[in-house]
Amino acid sequence: MINTKLTFGAIKRIHFLCLLTAQTGTGEI
Repeated sequence: MINTKLTFGAIKRIHFLCLLTAQTGTGEI
């Protein structure tokens, strides 16, 4: 269960970073 919780946290964090990048770095690519 601990592995599942850690994985969910990692996915949530990565998803949040992806959203931030999509919002702030739209024309910077």
